[in-house]
Amino acid sequence: MITNDALLDEFGDALWLEDGLSRNTLESYRRDLRLFSAWLAADRGKTLLQAQRMDLLNYLAYKFQRKARPRSAARLLSSLKRFYRYLLRENRIRVDPTLQVDSPKLPRSLPKI
Repeated sequence: MITNDALLDEFGDALWLEDGLSRNTLESYRRDLRLFSAWLAADRGKTLLQAQRMDLLNYLAYKFQRKARPRSAARLLSSLKRFYRYLLRENRIRVDPTLQVDSPKLPRSLPKI
């Protein structure tokens, strides 16, 4: 069975090859996914491949309880969506658990003068 770290390595390599993302962006994705993976294992006893929609919703609720900001939550959800789309495309999962999870509404910033 493949480990979560191996999945994250494959995902990072694919992002770098396909999109040429910067090292900082790749590290941000990896950090978000590693934190989700740790929570998922500790709280639910699951791996990244076993995550379901409710797990993602509960993790986002957990992050908001810990005072996550909307922009941070939006970036986290973006990382998760990208990761699970990759797994679906690679036939590692059958259903994308992020499909019906909406991004948090971001406050509009005022224009700078």
